[in-house]
Amino acid sequence: MFKPVPMQKVSLVVLDEDIGPLTLLLHEDGVVQLAESPIASPLQRCALQDFERQAEALASRLAAMISLLEESIPRGQEGKNLLDRVASLVRQSPPPEPMDIGGIYGDNLMAWCGNKVESLSKDVERFVKALETSTDRRSEIEQHLRLVRDLLPIKVPLRSFRASELTCTLFLYLPEDRVEAFSLACREDIDPVHVSVVSGTARRLVMAMCLTADRTKLQTQVHRFEGELVELPPYDQSPREAEEAILEESARLDKEIEDARAMIHRIGADHLGELKIMDEALAMERQRASAFRLFARTESTVLLNGWVREQDIARLEGIVASCTKGRYILRTARPGPNESAGVPISLENPRPFSSFEWIVRMYGMPNYKEIDPTPLILPTFMVFFGTCLGDAGYGIVLALVSFLVLRKAWGEKVGTAFTLCGLSTIAMGWLMGGWFGNFLFNDEYGPKIPLFKAAWIDPLANPTSLLALALLLGVIHLMLGHVSAIFVAVRKGKLAQALVMRLGWCLTLSFGSIFVLWNLEITPGTSAFWRTLSTWGMTVGIIMGVVGSFWGRSGLTRIGAPAEFMYSILAHIADTISYSRILALGISSSVNAMLIDYIIIKTAWPSVRPGGGVAAVLLVILASIVLSIGFVVLHLANMALSCLSGFVHTMRLHFAEYFGKFYEAGGEEFSPFKSKRLLTRATPAEGVGA
Repeated sequence: MFKPVPMQKVSLVVLDEDIGPLTLLLHEDGVVQLAESPIASPLQRCALQDFERQAEALASRLAAMISLLEESIPRGQEGKNLLDRVASLVRQSPPPEPMDIGGIYGDNLMAWCGNKVESLSKDVERFVKALETSTDRRSEIEQHLRLVRDLLPIKVPLRSFRASELTCTLFLYLPEDRVEAFSLACREDIDPVHVSVVSGTARRLVMAMCLTADRTKLQTQVHRFEGELVELPPYDQSPREAEEAILEESARLDKEIEDARAMIHRIGADHLGELKIMDEALAMERQRASAFRLFARTESTVLLNGWVREQDIARLEGIVASCTKGRYILRTARPGPNESAGVPISLENPRPFSSFEWIVRMYGMPNYKEIDPTPLILPTFMVFFGTCLGDAGYGIVLALVSFLVLRKAWGEKVGTAFTLCGLSTIAMGWLMGGWFGNFLFNDEYGPKIPLFKAAWIDPLANPTSLLALALLLGVIHLMLGHVSAIFVAVRKGKLAQALVMRLGWCLTLSFGSIFVLWNLEITPGTSAFWRTLSTWGMTVGIIMGVVGSFWGRSGLTRIGAPAEFMYSILAHIADTISYSRILALGISSSVNAMLIDYIIIKTAWPSVRPGGGVAAVLLVILASIVLSIGFVVLHLANMALSCLSGFVHTMRLHFAEYFGKFYEAGGEEFSPFKSKRLLTRATPAEGVGA
């Protein structure tokens, strides 16, 4: 907590015969992050290129088959409404029980997967080919059917209109307004010629007949009027008889498609689970094989390098000792004083602080010599977000949704973080009297229940107090950033300079705020004592800040230190004012909620008038139901927008104003060599390697 988990470098030498079982055990335990071992004579790179290529090809075939079989299985979520989907998140079914695959690894796993894929691929490919053939033919005859139905007014066989040595017949689609002009142009240019409309309204199917010798002239007129030529379907009988033949063939093809899909579905139902187990096992086998590229070897030994958490060294040594029967050399070392860039970072915070680690990851992991700001984020993030939202009713909804839904949909940490933010919103809403607006305590249109009265201030009636709170939170937050910088300096061995400079900033911020309040008489009860104290405190802070700026420089760069520090004072003033966005967001959320209450309850809510009759009562009931739904929907929309803006601006205040005072980030998260099992269960393997 407050700093990354201590890491140590690890170098391990084992016999070549032990590297397979050891890699397997390390992969299952996930205790070490592997790193590339240096190559120098007599060492050479250790790799399993042929095995990797075979595994990659088999995994590709397996993934394609799984994807195909999954498409044949109906989706369980299709047809469900929004409430059903939310309910499914709340009552998620437990994951399937992992399967014990009996310690199948390496070549045995490849043979198992390969035989299964080969045995299924013949049947799957046969049914897939039948499905594709029937589907393509079905699409083709659907096009024929559309044209044949347009030709239904023709009673003679279609073979009569095929091209011959004497006559030529063309069928084309034309817009209704071009048919007459097309017919007239054909008669003027071609003799003899016959043009008639077969069917259609706005888009007409036109038949044009002429001598074969005049075919080119007829085609010229078709292009001139932008007609869409169509080819007669390959049927010799009349259009009515062709339609019946097409419908019969379509029914047969539908049966073939249904049968092929049923067979593919049956194969998926019988074998998809096993194929997914193979896919998971094969993916882990490929990870182990790719890890060999990081090792270095001699004729009889293998060298492994990596990183391990300091608390896990004993566990690592126990794994190595049990696997190699004591035949190993293990060396560990802490990172050097100037080594931080390449050290992996692991965060370890107790609950509920760990729920805010994802926010730190969004900005960037700390480097090894920095502090972990996660514990410091929790209280400030909750307070800022709760003040921006500022409505206890919204907080109740947010806390319930986060706890019941978001924890399962977005992960436990994200859901817990928003649950805590919802609880903070309840507290801030209670202080400011926000309960879905102010209709529960209102002189004009509310019941004015004392329980829902603002426990502190009404932000709309007294926005100055909320502004003062926002600026006070800003000053405290900025001071916390400088205090955090002192702890970072301790880890980097630069405590003296940081104490002078950062404490100078804390004095400047705190006494500078008092100086502004009392010397400008913004607050009542000003006295000479506070003026004097704030003046001297701010002066001492500025002097310490300038000295700290000098301290951290050398040579001619010291000349600009005082000017840079004074410029930084202006930047801090701007940072402090930036916290006024908390006021703006809190008031905007409250105003929107109040407007919803006023419009729905005060302005639009109906009332029953004496003598109105049954119809009037029913109308009032209907209007009340509609307005109640509108009340809920509008408040939910306002809550969603307020949550979004509150989250974004709270993140900005932490990322820009707070992190900018001490946080460098740039660390890479600790990524252990670890198997990810959902469908399979690890089993001990004796003498099995990749």
